[in-house]
Amino acid sequence: MFQRDYIQRQIQQLTEALAQVLFHRRNQDYSEALAEIRESGLRHLGLDLDDLQGVTYSDLVEALRPGDDLDAEAAAFVAELLRQQADLMLLENADEAAAAQRYLHALALTLDVFFDAPGFQSPDTLARINTLLRATNAATLPRPLQFRLLHFFETTGQFDKAEDVLFVLAEQPDPACYAAGLALYDRLRLVSMPRLSRGRLPFQEIAEGRRAFEQLFPDTLRTPPAS
Repeated sequence: MFQRDYIQRQIQQLTEALAQVLFHRRNQDYSEALAEIRESGLRHLGLDLDDLQGVTYSDLVEALRPGDDLDAEAAAFVAELLRQQADLMLLENADEAAAAQRYLHALALTLDVFFDAPGFQSPDTLARINTLLRATNAATLPRPLQFRLLHFFETTGQFDKAEDVLFVLAEQPDPACYAAGLALYDRLRLVSMPRLSRGRLPFQEIAEGRRAFEQLFPDTLRTPPAS
């Protein structure tokens, strides 16, 4: 009971903080909006979001786990705070690399929320992820996040984008990528033709894509996928 009350208070406080950030942004008072984000990070997470060089993604997740499970609603708010912070930094002509790091953390958090909390597999969450993807470059994402993105695109029926990410992963070929690719193409062969068409990957392109994918791997890396 105490833990539930704590989580509800945290969510309410984060909601109020985000409202203040949006208010200052609408008024083009970007410095006040950034100050509100920093204060919220310190007050509610014990983290200085102005200094993410000293804050790992694990630190963020740990601060959002009052128990064993991720507090999905709080994580969604923190991801939005990070996205707002990145947007504001760019409006203030701040370091683009620093803004990119915040977009990256926001994307990772939002993907965690999407997969860990079925109630957040909503059009709103999809829109947030797509907004963050436009602010990032799949080719420069950490490799574990690229695999996460591959799974996201397949899960949401964006099969053409799943294949695009697979070929990005294949630029650094290894057995794990090879196994993931073969497994993806095997699953795609079982998807109905109408759904494949909606996902912009016609059935006839699956075999072509698999052949092109396999050709990127030397024989020494072609280990069979785990059963």
